[in-house]
Amino acid sequence: MLATREQLIDNACSILIDAYEGGSCGIASWAVANGTYKWANDGKDYELGKMGTHASVTLYEEEDLEEVGQDDPEYGMEGKGFDGYFGAWLKFGKPLYIDSEMIADFITKVGKGELDLSQTELSTTTLKALLSMYHGLDDAFDDWDCINADSVVQFILLGEVVYG
Repeated sequence: MLATREQLIDNACSILIDAYEGGSCGIASWAVANGTYKWANDGKDYELGKMGTHASVTLYEEEDLEEVGQDDPEYGMEGKGFDGYFGAWLKFGKPLYIDSEMIADFITKVGKGELDLSQTELSTTTLKALLSMYHGLDDAFDDWDCINADSVVQFILLGEVVYG
């Protein structure tokens, strides 16, 4: 039996939440989000359930942050950067948007064998979990952690696992 789209979305939300809230073991080890992280269920923010769930975030790779001075036209502009360490203004690089729909589509591609996973850096544990999600099995998250989740997010956004 294959998972329903609703089940895939729910699993995808869990993946994104695990990756984001995993702190320095997850997304925070390589990116910042500047308040763009959201997840909800049926219009109730920050609750998950079995229907109407969604999660999203726009990330900016830390290595692409640029320290700029007050002479930069975007210095201090909300949404263009943030006050970083030691009072420096850090300007965002390229935005990397990801949401539960994109992750659910990725789970489906893995499940259908549409990706050449022999060339990926995704762990066997991660691949087994994604296949279990696709097939609607209850054990998908048995050996799961934020490192697995982060590697999925990186693979989707960057085409490979770059960090960690």
